[in-house]
Amino acid sequence: MTLTDAASEVEVDVQRLYREVAASLRATLRRLTWAGCDVDDLLQDVFVSALDRPEALARAASPRAWLYGIALNHASRRRRRHMVRRYLGLDDAPETEAPGAGPHERYEQREAEKIVQAALEKISPKKRAVFVLYELEGFTGEEIAEAVAAPLKTVWTRLYHARREVDAALRKKLEKPS
Repeated sequence: MTLTDAASEVEVDVQRLYREVAASLRATLRRLTWAGCDVDDLLQDVFVSALDRPEALARAASPRAWLYGIALNHASRRRRRHMVRRYLGLDDAPETEAPGAGPHERYEQREAEKIVQAALEKISPKKRAVFVLYELEGFTGEEIAEAVAAPLKTVWTRLYHARREVDAALRKKLEKPS
């Protein structure tokens, strides 16, 4: 097998992985970032990183978990840059409306997303990553442990505390009269 053949195999593997997980990974990145983040750009960065690390992809016990680990790292770096931009007073571009249901349904969906996003933003990034991957993406504990490079018991501990914190934040928000 030539070097060109090996590179082609990696591209095929990454393309297959893209077809399998891009939609759910995009949703996860949205949950791990903030309103107005260019999630499509972030998703592209994740897959470019995957293409740049063919040997790591080949060694991964779960390519999906490995890819989500890359995504968590990219989202974390992007969040840190965003926090610095906010601190410096640089404004984000407003989020655009997605076409679809009627205005009432779109409004309700946006409001629900804001409530969930606000609850997620109140918990630490490590707990947030575990919560999003387990509760919203359906990862197993073992896959999350691989993605976040933490022991399985640590994953379960973070998930336990994240659930409690998200639940408390949602209850607090839903009890407040608007």
